[in-house]
Amino acid sequence: MQSDSILRYTTNQQKAIDHWDGNLQIIACAGSGKTDVITRRIAKLVATGVNTASIVAFTFTDNAAEELKFRIRKHLQELHPENPELGDMYVGTVHSFCYELLKEYKPKYKSYDVLDENQRIIFVSTYNHFRRLGLERIFDRRYRNFEIFCLNVDVVREEMIAPSFLPESFRHCFEQYLTLLDEERFLDFSGMMNEVVKLFNEDSDFASLVSNRYEHIIVDEYQDINPIQEKLISLLAGDNGNICVVGDGDQCIYQWRGTDVDNLLTFTKRYPNVESIDITTNFRSSNVIVDTTRQFIEQNPNRLSKEISSWKEANVVWWSTVLRSHCVSELLQMLKLLNVYFLFESLSLR
Repeated sequence: MQSDSILRYTTNQQKAIDHWDGNLQIIACAGSGKTDVITRRIAKLVATGVNTASIVAFTFTDNAAEELKFRIRKHLQELHPENPELGDMYVGTVHSFCYELLKEYKPKYKSYDVLDENQRIIFVSTYNHFRRLGLERIFDRRYRNFEIFCLNVDVVREEMIAPSFLPESFRHCFEQYLTLLDEERFLDFSGMMNEVVKLFNEDSDFASLVSNRYEHIIVDEYQDINPIQEKLISLLAGDNGNICVVGDGDQCIYQWRGTDVDNLLTFTKRYPNVESIDITTNFRSSNVIVDTTRQFIEQNPNRLSKEISSWKEANVVWWSTVLRSHCVSELLQMLKLLNVYFLFESLSLR
């Protein structure tokens, strides 16, 4: 693959962009340009003739997915101007991908609606459903209790816990909840992923069709993937898939929602022939900020070691003064342009 200008990308960024055969782990840091790297890489795959329908790019939120799509199109306008469109490429969240698969391969799900978090709480809190699920056995009808119940349902499915390990009182409510969802033709987010993993394990035709369909799998924010999402990614890739994961273990902030940073830490041990590339130059922050945060984050024992560096120097000035409040915004904007950071020992506004 032809290289981009060396003035535009660092050596490691370019190396990641040009890698497209085999499994790839990109270890990033904040401000390293990882989004531009993976979108450039995807655009290059398309420009070299890879079928857009064989590419899947997962990210954590719908907003992040829209940003990825925008940047891929931007790169395609340069690299593939004759047809700078995404075509049948999938760019989005894991659960939305699962919903599309279910509708395509299992026609019954075309008539199912999706419950978001708020709708699901309303669903279980209606009087008839509350009684049908047997929830009165474990708590009274308060909003927080319904919220906790839904969270526990997700934990069971996303952690792939066998129902036989659940307390009997909760297991009854959990099983009734699944039955009621199916009877009324609803799916929730964790349910979509659970159904697709179940199909992979129980329907060999489905597993073969889907895994052979996708050749390139890209996973952004890999440190935020939970166990069932990781299981789905591995099933989707099969034995010969090309997986590219991008993550920063230092930015794993969703563990309270079931994400597991070990997915990133152990990737090279769980997948064959992995090339690991660090892109650890922070283009967003000065050396003062980078050095300070590095000293802090290095105290975390459960992380991948990486050499984080800054792209630019910054001047630091201690200042104690009195300012009129209407001047502060203009002053800070000017200092930012000059790349000067002030540590205010004391600042009085008038």
